[in-house]
Amino acid sequence: MAGLVFDSSPVDYTRESGLSAVREMALARFLQPLVAAAGVAVEWWSGADKRRQLAQSISHATLQAPALYLYCEEGDDVAPYASVERWATEHAARGNPVVRQCWPESKHVSHLQLHETDYRETIGEFLSVHVMARHGTPIQFQTAKL
Repeated sequence: MAGLVFDSSPVDYTRESGLSAVREMALARFLQPLVAAAGVAVEWWSGADKRRQLAQSISHATLQAPALYLYCEEGDDVAPYASVERWATEHAARGNPVVRQCWPESKHVSHLQLHETDYRETIGEFLSVHVMARHGTPIQFQTAKL
């Protein structure tokens, strides 16, 4: 593995995104808690395996790869600042180079759209310093979504 780039992730399980979606629905107020509880239960049950895979892959002691974390302090209900910071800190504690690009405010996965110049410069610098410099030859880039 040459390097990891996390845009608005990784995150612990959070119910905030589901609750935000319920608040935006045109539901009677008395139905909102029921819909929210059902949504959280279904997401928790269906996403448990993916969360376990992510936690194992990042916390595994042999994972040695530089990582870039792109996130924000405010405005991302899906990937809260504290969660991304915790993952980045744990990854760095294992001796991995970690680069953090944190904007004051942005919506989930909207960083490129809202901060295009910074975003592109940060990715380019990360690839140049931590990926290309190590390998010296063009590498194949793969993307994955958990």
